[in-house]
Parts: sequence; structure tokens; C-alpha cells
Amino acid sequence: MIKKILLIVALVLVAFASLRSCSKEPSIEFSTKSNNIGSQPFEINFSGVGDGLKRVDVHYVQGEKNLLLETKQYPGGVDEDTVTISLSPFAGIEDGPAEIRATVESYGGGLGAGGAQKTK
Repeated sequence: MIKKILLIVALVLVAFASLRSCSKEPSIEFSTKSNNIGSQPFEINFSGVGDGLKRVDVHYVQGEKNLLLETKQYPGGVDEDTVTISLSPFAGIEDGPAEIRATVESYGGGLGAGGAQKTK
């Protein structure tokens, strides 16, 4: 009887730890320290959770304009990746206020996990 109770407790602890680790979200970190990007290249570091990164997208948003700068997919999943962005080769980029939006999606991992997504 005690073995059954210990087994049930162990299974509950494993399930809880697995679900807790999957509740974390992926991370996005910009390498630039300034809010002014200009024409200098900069890096965006992506980290996944669970079974790793599934996809990353980087958009340039200015008013109604939304340009896809970079997209990468990771069929097998990787723990992390760094994307270098240079705005100078993209047509349609104008001076003035704009936003860089990075989105990362990770594969799920563990029991009942369906992955996670984050935009920054």
C-alpha cells in the first residue's frame, strides 16, 4: 500500500514539474541599448521553452506599413537563435517613429503542453 502511495506522489510531482516548466514563456532580447536603431545592424536573441523554438518573425511597423524583415522556422526545434537585422536593404523604410516587433513561438514540452508564444 505504501509503495502505491509513493508511486502516486511521485507521478503527481513529475506531472507538476513538467507543467510548471511549460508554463514559462519564450524570451526575446534586443542587442541594441538605444531606442534609435537607424541603419546600424542589430541582433535579436530568441530562446525557446519546452522542446525549443518553432518559429521567429521580425516585423518593421510604421503607421499602416507592416514589413516582414525576417522569418525563420525550426522544424526540429532549437534552444536559442540570434537573428541579425539590417534595415538599410529594405525598400519602404522611412525616417520617423517606427517599431520593430519580434514574435517567437516555441514547441510544447512535457505533459499537455501546447507551446508558447511571445511578442515584444
